[in-house]
Amino acid sequence: MAEQAVAARKADGRDHRFDFSATSISGLYEFHLTRNAGDEVVQYGAVTLDPTESDLASSGGSTLLSEGSSRVEYVRDEEALLTSLAGERQELWWPLLLLAAAVLMTEQTLAWWFGKRG
Repeated sequence: MAEQAVAARKADGRDHRFDFSATSISGLYEFHLTRNAGDEVVQYGAVTLDPTESDLASSGGSTLLSEGSSRVEYVRDEEALLTSLAGERQELWWPLLLLAAAVLMTEQTLAWWFGKRG
């Protein structure tokens, strides 16, 4: 397990650095640090073991497809994509409005029917 170094810059502009070696798993770590005065401070730090996770370079379509993810579909023609999605999208408020009107009409009819009898 390789030792990791963390550097932090405080608001006053001073740099602080500490080394630790117990980071075999990527994730968020909680550090309990003791100040010179003796009080304990809790700080959080993120550890990334795979350096490619931090690579912010843009990826092309071939890179995305070669990663093996089945959830990626590379589309070159944006207009064709928008056209295909337009048919799938439907507004839900119109059927709900008709359903609400039907329920209200049924309720009024039942109130009239049972109110007339009693």
